[in-house]
This record gives sequence, C-alpha cells and structure tokens, in this order.
Amino acid sequence: MVMNPLRIILNSTKLLKMFSSNIKTLIRFKYSRKIINFYYNELSFAEKKRFHSRYKRLYRESEKYGFNGIWKVKFLNNRILIPISKGEMWLNWDMALTLSGHDIEIKLFYHNFIKSDFKPKVFFDVGANYGIHSLIFLSNNIKTVTFEPNVKCKPFFHKMCTLNNFKPCLVNKAVGEISGFASLMFPERETWLGSLEASTKQKIKDYKQSTQIEVEVITLDNYCKLNNIFPDLIKIDTEGFEIFVLKGASHILKEHKPIVIFESNKKEERLPIFDFLTPLGYILFDLLNLKIELNPKSFLENERTNYVAIHSKEKQLLEIRPFTE
Repeated sequence: MVMNPLRIILNSTKLLKMFSSNIKTLIRFKYSRKIINFYYNELSFAEKKRFHSRYKRLYRESEKYGFNGIWKVKFLNNRILIPISKGEMWLNWDMALTLSGHDIEIKLFYHNFIKSDFKPKVFFDVGANYGIHSLIFLSNNIKTVTFEPNVKCKPFFHKMCTLNNFKPCLVNKAVGEISGFASLMFPERETWLGSLEASTKQKIKDYKQSTQIEVEVITLDNYCKLNNIFPDLIKIDTEGFEIFVLKGASHILKEHKPIVIFESNKKEERLPIFDFLTPLGYILFDLLNLKIELNPKSFLENERTNYVAIHSKEKQLLEIRPFTE
C-alpha cells in the first residue's frame, strides 16, 4: 500500500514546517498542484479539517503566487470543481478547502445520509452563503433550493455551478418567521457571518469593514406552498436567526417532518429552539454524538455548535449512523 505523502507531512512537525513554507509555490504550478490535490482527496475528513484549519487563510494577507486554475474535491463518488482566480484567491481557496474540511460532522452526516437507503430527494440550504453545502447535493442529483439574501455571494456560486454543469435554484431572499423586509449586516470579507439578528449585527459593527443592505424575507411555509416542493433535509445557518427560520416553517415541520441540521452558537438561543421543536415531535442530537438524545440541560450546556433534529416518527433515519469515514 502506497503511503499518502500529504498524510505523512501532516503528522510530522518538521515536514509540516517545510511544506508550509513552500505551499504557495507548490500549488502555483499546475503539475505540483495536481499532485497535492490528488493526495488531498485521499485524506480522511479529520485530516482535511486539519488542512483547512492550517491553510484556509493562505491568501488573506497577500495574493502573491496566485494562479488561475481549478481545485477538485471528491465527495462520495463525485468530483466537484472549484474555480480559482487571481484577484479572488482569498475567497476561492478558502471555499475550495471548506467544502470537505469545515464543519466535518455536517459533511459526514451528508456523506452517510446520501449513501443510505433514505437518500433525500429535496434539500433546502438556508443561509447558504456561497452555496458550498448546495454543491454537495447538486453533485448527487438531489433537488436543491439555495436560500441566500446576500447578492455578493451570487456570482461565485453561479460560477461554480456553471463549471460543474449544475442547475441551481437560487432564492436571493432571507428566510424568517414572517414575510417582509429586514436589514442584513455582514463583514465585507466574511459574508458567512452576515445576520439579521440584532445582537449579532451589533458585534459585526466592530469589524473594520462591514456592510448593511435591505433584503426581502420569506417563510419556508409560504415558499413550499407556492412552489409545491417539500424538503427531506433542511440545513439552517443564519447566525442567530435560526429560531425565526424554524417558526416560519412550522407547517412543513408538522406535516412533512424533514430532518433539520442547524447551528447554535449562543446558549441563550437554545431553550427557545428546544421548546419549539420538541412539542412538534422532534428529538435533538449533537451531530458528534447521535447515540444520546439532548434534553434542555444537556443542550444548554453542550459546547458544540452543530446539531440535528429528527422527528420521533422518523426514527428509522437514525439507521444512517454511526458516522464513520
């Protein structure tokens, strides 16, 4: 069995230091980049997480040794192409490594769910940002609706979809409890932190460069009714606005019982989420420990940020665990 040289590098302090000093030069050139890319795709999710953590910000300070090219990411048996361009290296490279190296507990869930006998037919990506989660489902021919109100994210998402011959359904609107309009605030170079939630927006004001725009807000219940489409899986990442997204989806949660993956950073947000979902019949789990149901106390005290809610009448879906690589 041939050893993966990238794995050896990641596990050697000396080699890692040498590699880190030369990585920009190595990935600048097509041949050496192709070799690194090949061995990158042979890494485990945990190893890709380490690679992402170390190198995601490689071009944040300087685009020296930038290049025009493609980074290929294998997910299941599919290949997703990420275009990388001079002038956008800071974003393109970050997203290329984010696809399978960030929030790996979510990516492992996707991996095993798609592989299972319960493969979803419809995926809703709420708070999609650049649509990295959407790409995974589009690459598996799963109907995907991508909800993202920030128009700054649209060009790169469409560029990725065009390169991969995906047909996206992008809804340039925010999702909440009631329809209307709201103010979205986001840091210029970290659009993924954008939020409609008041206390989160207050923190964003501390960034050197932040932008505020007015966006239209819709509810998932109304969207589903108007378009006659109902999700099997919903991912929600709206930086503190998750409870409002859920309340605006109360009908589809009651009637269609989709799996819900959601982020929860602030502990004060958790009891309202728990108190809303559990009367609807949902059981909550830490994505890294699907063997133990969360109760109000354990949910409140949990130090992690990514969770999944599965309806008690859909317990057969728990057969997609355990999550192994």
